[in-house]
Order: sequence, then structure tokens, then C-alpha cells
Amino acid sequence: MVFAGHFDERDLETARRTYPGRRPVINTDGGLEIHPAGPGQPAPLLGDPHHR
Repeated sequence: MVFAGHFDERDLETARRTYPGRRPVINTDGGLEIHPAGPGQPAPLLGDPHHR
């Protein structure tokens, strides 16, 4: 699931509470992605926001 917009760490925390067991991440466009449960940190579909 991908939400377009400009999200930050507060939104990431809200997504963690809203989608328990899922792995939310913010992508390079500032969008919020909700990934299925699994091991490790998910890779954003639109790249890593820390490596622009």
C-alpha cells in the first residue's frame, strides 16, 4: 500500500500503530509505504530517502 504526500517520522509511528505487524517506510518522494510483515527493514519501492 502506498500513500502519496509528504510524511515524516510522526506519520511513520502512527502507521506502525495503525497497521500492526506491517512494516511502514517513507520513500524518496516523501510517500508512506506499508509493506507486509517479514524479517528486516523493507526496501522502499521508490528508493531509500537517505540516499537521494
